Amino acid sequence: MSNNADILCNFTPAQREDVTYYGGPLLIIGGPGSGKTEVISCRVAYLIRSGTVKPENLLAATFTEKAALKLKDRIQKKFSVFFGLRNNA
Repeated sequence: MSNNADILCNFTPAQREDVTYYGGPLLIIGGPGSGKTEVISCRVAYLIRSGTVKPENLLAATFTEKAALKLKDRIQKKFSVFFGLRNNA
């Protein structure tokens, strides 16, 4: 699979650890503006791009509809950039 270095380049060490963690489910907690949505969306792209997890075996959840829509948008954009896919939604 592709090199995931481009996914990780803008993260702090703690965020990078969250994106690359592979030991089961992961809960991301942080305050407003701390990068939670970016970490989650990059984690989804990272796991799929690395071939570690199939897309149909992933679940990303948020607490509000607004956050869910933002997460969905970011994941779609990452798939567009990282996988060369168009957003048909």
